[in-house]
Amino acid sequence: MNWNIHYDVCAIIIELLLLCLFLYKKNSPSKVNRIYLGFLSAAMASTVLDIITVYMISYVEAIPRFLCYAALVLYFLAAHASVFLYTVYIRFLIERVSLVKQWKKRLVTVLAAVDFVLVLTNPLTKGIFYFDASGHYCNGPLKIVVNCILMLALLISLSAVIRNHNAFSAMQRNIVYFFMISNMIAIVIQTAFPRLLITQFFMMLAVLLIYMTLQNAEDFVDSQTQLLNRTAFIDALNDKITRKSPFDVIVVKLHEFRNINDMIGVRAGTKLLCQVADGLKTMEQECEIYRVSGIKFALIVSCEKREAVLEAVRECFASPFEIGEVALKPQILTCVVSYPQNVLSQHEMENAIQYCIANAEKNGELDTVYADPDMLKKMRRALDLDKLLKQAIKENRFEVYYQPIRNAVTGEYHSAEALIRLYDETYGFISPDEFIPRAEENGMILAIGELVFVEVCRMIHDNDIRKYGIEYIEINLSAAQCVQKNLCDMFGTVMQKYQIPSEMINLELTETATVQSSEKLAEFMHQMNRQGIHFSLDDFGSGFATVHYLFSYPFHIVKIDKEIVWAASKQQKASVTLRHTIEMIKELELHIIAEGVETQEQADMLAEMGCDQFQGYLYAKPMPEQQFVQFLAEAACVG
Repeated sequence: MNWNIHYDVCAIIIELLLLCLFLYKKNSPSKVNRIYLGFLSAAMASTVLDIITVYMISYVEAIPRFLCYAALVLYFLAAHASVFLYTVYIRFLIERVSLVKQWKKRLVTVLAAVDFVLVLTNPLTKGIFYFDASGHYCNGPLKIVVNCILMLALLISLSAVIRNHNAFSAMQRNIVYFFMISNMIAIVIQTAFPRLLITQFFMMLAVLLIYMTLQNAEDFVDSQTQLLNRTAFIDALNDKITRKSPFDVIVVKLHEFRNINDMIGVRAGTKLLCQVADGLKTMEQECEIYRVSGIKFALIVSCEKREAVLEAVRECFASPFEIGEVALKPQILTCVVSYPQNVLSQHEMENAIQYCIANAEKNGELDTVYADPDMLKKMRRALDLDKLLKQAIKENRFEVYYQPIRNAVTGEYHSAEALIRLYDETYGFISPDEFIPRAEENGMILAIGELVFVEVCRMIHDNDIRKYGIEYIEINLSAAQCVQKNLCDMFGTVMQKYQIPSEMINLELTETATVQSSEKLAEFMHQMNRQGIHFSLDDFGSGFATVHYLFSYPFHIVKIDKEIVWAASKQQKASVTLRHTIEMIKELELHIIAEGVETQEQADMLAEMGCDQFQGYLYAKPMPEQQFVQFLAEAACVG
């Protein structure tokens, strides 16, 4: 026998080792893993058939010709199937983070169909291989065609990997490139030297490297709890959604776990998480269990078993967990999202879970939350708002309005508050009360805040509003902005660019911002004070309503919340409260601005109480730049 089968023998050894490792280790029940197992099985079958067919070809005189053809057809089918299964495997890995273009999927499908038709019809066409009159094995005229088909399929996958390189680490990309390039080279070598059986060895060597990098079972298992992790969870979701199998996802989140860590320490907290995982593992016969984040677990369960599993979860947390000498009974938040009743994709499922949990925490709910149409409508609105905000930042579609602030004694206007506005052709006017909190949640508030600051400085410079008596413009800051790195430098750079003196800027902070930022906020405020920028405490009397902020932070102005102003004009107790609040603030030598002044009665009341300035619809509504400048010009003329 003149065929070199040594490489095939080595390939079989590698294949058996890989198969044992794959079946022994814990793998997620996902389509990616099933495809990899199919890919490995096809490669193994093709290697075994490669050796069998070599022996059959060598002793073709003693074997019926139809058996030789049948064995060779099976070999080509298995070998080519392993290549196409590999391209599908790569596609699914990419689709964890990005979508592969449909035309590429269709092209690979067409190539596979053409290839398999050519292989299956070969006994009739003799296009790929045949036996001559002397019984010698010969390559047919279409052999080069099927080789080109395989190489084109690999090139399509290679281009997809290059285009979606963020789906892989640097090492994983190199392995993918090695697999594709080495197999292309092997196809060329095999074509040039038909009796050197090297293709399967290169295939198996690459399969081994793929297993060690892309398909490493450890990548799907949480090292602390030995539960399947978020990657495995996403694969499972995609798998079930692809098969259109109805299912429910139950998410269990440990509530206020940071307090537990503070009380017993991080190491003991980790032990508690492991005990929680062990408790959930008792339900493995009823559902699939994943640890999707540090303190969040997800259970995929069939619809008919949902309530039974929920009851089992409640029982799991009904008794305390013992950590050394400490017995802990953590509170949990649970939410249920159903496919396809609530969501239609993996991304929608993850978004719905995140929204349900956040909504439950916001409302202080510790019972099971079920995703409902109203909640999902709000979620989709929030996601649409994210896209809209991102586009508005990119295109600078925000507009800054200005509401003048009136001096209570002279009636003059020496300041104004900058207020951001957003209008969209599809959604219409979007209230700041809606998009500002969302921007704070998704981190876009930093970019929006910078846009507003730049716009205010430009407006001051372009219109020289100081000539109308304006001494400063108030700009709102969120809690996230207050702890932003290099915020002081950014402010300084912008003010220098537009030649704005520091006393022209006054920064407004809400009580919530002071609560969330604490020490870093105080440091930031003192740094800005040294540069000449003052601060206002906005909405005083709402939210936490504590005087602690007045002497803990260097505020210059206190703005009385409109709700107190409105209540004081109607209720005696509220009026007494407001009067004493104003007296207290004046004793602290702070300036006072009353917000929401809408009637002359309110203005007279506030003036009598000693309020310094008024802001409200009685005098002026928020207005765009040109209208604001015109308003100032007219007010200056009247004055």
